[in-house]
Amino acid sequence: DQIPAPFRYTVEDGMVTGVSFTDAGDGLLYTGLNQETIQRMILSLSADWNPVENVKTLLQLEDAFAEHLAETYTFTVGNCTVRWEVSMKGFDKTSIGYLSDGENGSYVQTVTVTKR
Repeated sequence: DQIPAPFRYTVEDGMVTGVSFTDAGDGLLYTGLNQETIQRMILSLSADWNPVENVKTLLQLEDAFAEHLAETYTFTVGNCTVRWEVSMKGFDKTSIGYLSDGENGSYVQTVTVTKR
């Protein structure tokens, strides 16, 4: 079982305006960010429960993950700004993803979602 990521909150005037977490790991394969957690962070902060807009938001998020898997990247989605910072050591990009020679790769990634 995985231990849930510790979240850090930004609160302004009694309202949560930002959420961030840091994930670190090592091993043979780098698979990227915890997309489900980020989706929940965005949907919770946006407070927009319009199903059509939520589907558009999630599709935009999936595209961003696919195009910027292992790089620091910032973009807006819905009424939130998402920034992830990725630092990797010992991984090489291959046709099936980022692999480590001898399972000695390590990464640290921090995701921050801020309500605009």
